Amino acid sequence: MKKLFPAAVAALMGMSVAGGAIAAAKIEKIEAPSPTVTMEGGKATVKFTLSGSSDDRDNCGFWVDYGDGQNPDTRILSKSDGLLPRVMEHSFNKAGSFTVKVKGQRVKMALGCNGEASAVINVVAPAGAAAAAKGAPAAKAVAAAPAAASCPDGWMVQAKSVDKKTGAFACGPKMPEKKMECGAGLAYYESAGAVGCRKGK
Repeated sequence: MKKLFPAAVAALMGMSVAGGAIAAAKIEKIEAPSPTVTMEGGKATVKFTLSGSSDDRDNCGFWVDYGDGQNPDTRILSKSDGLLPRVMEHSFNKAGSFTVKVKGQRVKMALGCNGEASAVINVVAPAGAAAAAKGAPAAKAVAAAPAAASCPDGWMVQAKSVDKKTGAFACGPKMPEKKMECGAGLAYYESAGAVGCRKGK
């Protein structure tokens, strides 16, 4: 009967070999305390728990891609480096929905662990920041519009004084809606904000 080497046996059994030892560790799940996390101080730090099966004889590698464009974490699963369950901490620097993936992969001299897993984490901006960002354009538009011309009682806006760009204007005495009755030989007049009767022509 042909003798099989440990590596061949491991291959047949779906296990990894590292440093002369057979690694049967299997990654089954990765999860966050909550599927949604709110950013604080420009970032959101999440502690993911990686779970599955492992024992003191295991020695294998794995990587975690957090889906936010940052470099994946590469770690070794062993008695000295830590077995399962394992906590992985990561800080997200932007809001969005990210798919976090973990998979066995060779790290240094350790071959990849068995199994893989994934989870979705939603990172949201603080409510106040989101509202401010949403309302900023409207607030800017309101500030840019000049105030409507308005004069106190008894006064009226002088049409030729209005500046449409800056909103500046001047008020003058309000002219009577009905002309004054002047005596014989006199005529009603309006001039430079004044009204009265003067000798008719």
